[in-house]
Amino acid sequence: MDFRGQVLFTILKKKYKLFGEWEGYRSTVTKAKNRICPDFQVRRSLGFLRRESPCEVVAGLDKTQKFHCKIEKWNGKAACKIVDKLGGLIAEVKRKRSTGGVILGDDVLTMVVEPHFDHSLVMGLVTVFSLMNRRM
Repeated sequence: MDFRGQVLFTILKKKYKLFGEWEGYRSTVTKAKNRICPDFQVRRSLGFLRRESPCEVVAGLDKTQKFHCKIEKWNGKAACKIVDKLGGLIAEVKRKRSTGGVILGDDVLTMVVEPHFDHSLVMGLVTVFSLMNRRM
């Protein structure tokens, strides 16, 4: 949700997929156009036997240029990073700490995103990654 309380993405789990696939639809578009083409798809990589395997992301499916990236588990309980095809860091999410070093909680996260990248898309990807790994 945004700061006005409006839903940003509708996230659907695709059943009957072998590796588990999730799709995200931007909720600000009309519903007729929204269901035709998702804004992003997330699927597990081939190392699906591990519980927290990296996930492959295809974003920008409604445009002519698709964007491929990967969500990887990072050190820590609820930390992950999103990297592009070349391994460049796009965003990182980790548990928030106070100035004294105390971890604030399992659901209190801090997110650092590269400039000129959609923050709501990153939040949708982190939500899907958490759902896939049963952390949310």
